[in-house]
Amino acid sequence: MLAKNEIKTKKKPRGKGKPIQKGEVRNPTGRPKLPEEIRAMKEASTQQLIESYYKFGFADIKEISKVQPDNLIEMGVKQTLSNFANSGEVDHIAKLWDRVLGKPMESIDVTSKGDKVSFAGEKLTPEERRNILNKLRESIDTNNG
Repeated sequence: MLAKNEIKTKKKPRGKGKPIQKGEVRNPTGRPKLPEEIRAMKEASTQQLIESYYKFGFADIKEISKVQPDNLIEMGVKQTLSNFANSGEVDHIAKLWDRVLGKPMESIDVTSKGDKVSFAGEKLTPEERRNILNKLRESIDTNNG
């Protein structure tokens, strides 16, 4: 057991296993490559994706398996739609829809309940500072009391 004034000199390895040594490679093969059809979908133009999506997107699930894709993009769209139909996982289908239909517009409503909104670079007068501090104190008092 160590005395209170002794310092530990040996560091424990982070995580599981031994620490990485200089020049050591833990994953010599690297990240696995994406399948060709997924790579083609990522590099496809919006027009190509829309055409592929409409070829398979509105077909019955039984018909999708019978239709042969003409290119890698169609193969990727077909695979994505059939995976979605079989598993119900929405991650890949949501990305496809965002790409084909466009992401919905997002907006953030920032309100100050009618008070003036000031920015970091804006200077406040002493009276404005007092008003803000008084409002903060009032809101703290009403929440605590």
